[in-house]
Amino acid sequence: MIGSAREIHDLCSKVKDSAKAESENLGHRVTMMASYFGPLSDGAVGAASHIQNSKQQTHILDLTKTVAESALQFMYSCKEGGGNPNAPKHTHDNIDTAADNTMDVVQDLLQSLEEAASQAGVVNSMIEKLTKSITKTDEQAMVREGMSFVEYLSNMVSLAKKIAMTTQEMVGKAGVNPGDLGRLANQLTRDYDVLASNSANAAATSNSQDIANRIRTTVQDLGKSCVELVQDAGKGQSDLHHTYARCDLQDHAHSVSEKVAFCSSNTTVRVSRYPGLYQCGERGERNHC
Repeated sequence: MIGSAREIHDLCSKVKDSAKAESENLGHRVTMMASYFGPLSDGAVGAASHIQNSKQQTHILDLTKTVAESALQFMYSCKEGGGNPNAPKHTHDNIDTAADNTMDVVQDLLQSLEEAASQAGVVNSMIEKLTKSITKTDEQAMVREGMSFVEYLSNMVSLAKKIAMTTQEMVGKAGVNPGDLGRLANQLTRDYDVLASNSANAAATSNSQDIANRIRTTVQDLGKSCVELVQDAGKGQSDLHHTYARCDLQDHAHSVSEKVAFCSSNTTVRVSRYPGLYQCGERGERNHC
């Protein structure tokens, strides 16, 4: 179910682009997106049947229904656009709004599913998400208009600090309340995903290929350590009563903290060392800084 929801979320942007200006791709992408709703609905029914809490059951089913309804409105908007780049502005605006709404509700569903999985000690989906986030650092980024290299680096520092705090909290909970490890691992996974996106944008807006490569390598190394830590969190409450399991978690938490410190220090140095370079570089004036 989580896999289907992620595919739908990722396809929304592609379908939106096709509906606005790529008529040759629209039909194929719509069909591909629609193919995930069968598994999503089946998964929702199956998941609800295994959830003991009636409120959580209703919440998952209602969110799944909302996703389907939002996607239907999105399809109507796409049909109106038809891939015509010369369609009226309000038609393209409707497509953008419907796509954003669908992505928002899918994200809500994903968060609820991931939290439920983490509470049950299931970390496979988090490891999959972390692995996908690591891959994201090598992909060509869609840079937001108005965002600078320095702003992306600043976001990275803030997110790295959040990951460090979560990591330390995981070490503290391991010995006294292992049941909280799933929730904390889920939080770490979400923060790393946003960090990876910002690192890809930072690399894309950097004027130095060497710095861009260093950003990618640093964030990828951090991601690999996060995967190991999340795997430790998934060993379950009973295993963590054994000394070796707690030692593994502490060792990997230390590794994450070291990578976070390295990432933060290098990022801060680059911002402070080259502020004029990047401010001017964004205007194409690098040689005159």
